Amino acid sequence: MTTSSPLHPPSEESWHETRQALRVRWSTPAAYAVVLVDEAGAPTSVVGTFPGPMSAEMYGRIVGTDFRVVRVTPAGAPL
Repeated sequence: MTTSSPLHPPSEESWHETRQALRVRWSTPAAYAVVLVDEAGAPTSVVGTFPGPMSAEMYGRIVGTDFRVVRVTPAGAPL
């Protein structure tokens, strides 16, 4: 890979790919789901989604069962 310099400017295609990746990354809101798990660690149900990981963690602690907090992509959002 060639490092950008005045002699080797980045191509328009690489700029487009970078802009597109940043746009998708920052325009897609993250959501976090609280997933209940059984004794073996297998998921059993999703009990709620939250805008941030800390609120999901707090809800899982309030429920008081075994759970995992996982990041999810909202429906219809580009991956």
